[in-house]
Amino acid sequence: MIARSPVLLVAALSAFGCKAPEPAPEDLGQLTLYLFRHFDGDGEEMKSGTLELEEYLATLDLTGNVNDRSVAPPILKGEDLGSLQMPDGASASAQVPVAVSGLSRHDLDANLGLAGESNQVCIESDTTKYYHREYLTDLACFLDGSCERLETANEVRKETIVSKLWYDLYKDYFRVELEDGRTVVFARSWIEEVAYGDGGNSSLDQSFTIETWIPDSDDGSTTQRFYSMWSSVTLSGVGDDMYASMAKSGLDEGFQNADDFLDGVMCGNDRDREYDRE
Repeated sequence: MIARSPVLLVAALSAFGCKAPEPAPEDLGQLTLYLFRHFDGDGEEMKSGTLELEEYLATLDLTGNVNDRSVAPPILKGEDLGSLQMPDGASASAQVPVAVSGLSRHDLDANLGLAGESNQVCIESDTTKYYHREYLTDLACFLDGSCERLETANEVRKETIVSKLWYDLYKDYFRVELEDGRTVVFARSWIEEVAYGDGGNSSLDQSFTIETWIPDSDDGSTTQRFYSMWSSVTLSGVGDDMYASMAKSGLDEGFQNADDFLDGVMCGNDRDREYDRE
């Protein structure tokens, strides 16, 4: 059934007019790779990485224009992949990296609860038409904090104006406690195989992500977000800049949709769509 994880073949027509993210500052770019590489570690690296990430987030208006809180991190490859591997046929040099920062108007516990939603439609971008999650490890244990990690397997249907496809993904979560007592949550996702679109003329060739939820140190009722994605697609007529704009808009749309869902606002997608993967 399932192979392990991505996120997005994103967007809407309005995204085409957005500019691609600027390259990330060198220190932030290396930090992003560092967090992905050490996800499987004991957590000490993730703690120190969180403090550095907070310093970067403090320089941004996390509720401002998405163009001002988006960057393009370096390529993810080699030892920075940690325990993961590239899908057969995919090349790291083809990646279009995008990272978006934001601020959730909900606290960490509320955001953490979203990991326990087996139906993730309405929590990601509007292009998500089906998203079913299975839990490979104990969900209750993770949510109550008695265990640090959660592993999930997911089947996802994305539909955009340029591609429609199913893909299989894994997404794992990791809870880390900082010295000041705050709990920070990371999630890492990836796909193991190239996912081909309907008709075979398009594909999601690779997708790796690292997400971070950090309770705001000044206002615990809000949560700082950071989401970095390294992906590449085969789409006729869609170049890297256009795809980067689509990805950036889709990641930010996911931020907004997650907050709306926590507010009790349902998206326009059919959450009861029948499973129709062939």
